[in-house]
Amino acid sequence: MTVLWPLSILWRLGSYYRRLWITPARLNIPVICVGNLTAGGTGKTPLVRRLADMAIASGLSPVILSKGYGGKETGPMIVSADSTADMVGDEPLELADICPVVIAKNRKAGATWIAENMAADVIIMDDGFQNPAIRADIGILVFDGARGIGNGQIIPVGPLRESWRDGLHRASHVIIIGEDAQGLSHAIKQIRPDIPIISAHKRFDQTTKSVLSSDPLVAFAGIGHPEAFFSMITQHGGQIVKTLAYPDHHQYTATDWDDIYKTASQSRAKLITTGKDFMRLHPAQRQHVTPLPLMLDIDTAWITDIYDELCHD
Repeated sequence: MTVLWPLSILWRLGSYYRRLWITPARLNIPVICVGNLTAGGTGKTPLVRRLADMAIASGLSPVILSKGYGGKETGPMIVSADSTADMVGDEPLELADICPVVIAKNRKAGATWIAENMAADVIIMDDGFQNPAIRADIGILVFDGARGIGNGQIIPVGPLRESWRDGLHRASHVIIIGEDAQGLSHAIKQIRPDIPIISAHKRFDQTTKSVLSSDPLVAFAGIGHPEAFFSMITQHGGQIVKTLAYPDHHQYTATDWDDIYKTASQSRAKLITTGKDFMRLHPAQRQHVTPLPLMLDIDTAWITDIYDELCHD
């Protein structure tokens, strides 16, 4: 592990100098950034969905800005009904049923394009907390309560994208998803005693109860932490007979699908996966799979306060 320390130091210095030399652009519409400090999934996407839903409920017109990770399009472009995961990425497709989603590899260009070309009241930026090119009015950090910040070290020695002290000092809100098994709340308050810390819990949509309570299941996932998804299925009463884990944002090949389908057939089981993985399947494959989109149970009073402050002054 000690051989990785120089790389960790270089990563930290690169982030520092990038932020030092880049002047953030300020737009004429509010920007809410939902990010994290650790590599891998923490639950940003269901929070982005809830923020967009709440914006609409408040009478606003939100636009989600995504980098479109895993897609080949550079943008800026609006995700449409004809878009596919290999074009725009899986997360934008999953979110496009709520409100307009714009993907752009260059986030500053994407945000500027939205401000100039769309009737948006607020931009919700999915990820990008470490990108200094845009000044976010609200910076929300999402943590997985079970994993916390690991060993507290920066990539590649640990899971952190930057010093967590630096990140916390730029954030306006902290969300801890799941039980706070690592004592994050206490540690965060030692650094930022003033920052609001909100608890949240993932769950499946109520419509999936019948799926989980009947047939044996083969679950597959290519996300940051697939074991957490599999565990949720069991906790919600699902009878898993086989799990298949793939790398994050995995693009399923014909061979992959043959293996998945064969496994389910041999087990006489129903195929289930995440909402993101479902988006990466070919339309002909989707008819054989039931997606289990994640929802977020969270107190929304703070979200209402944000929109009142940002957009109703």
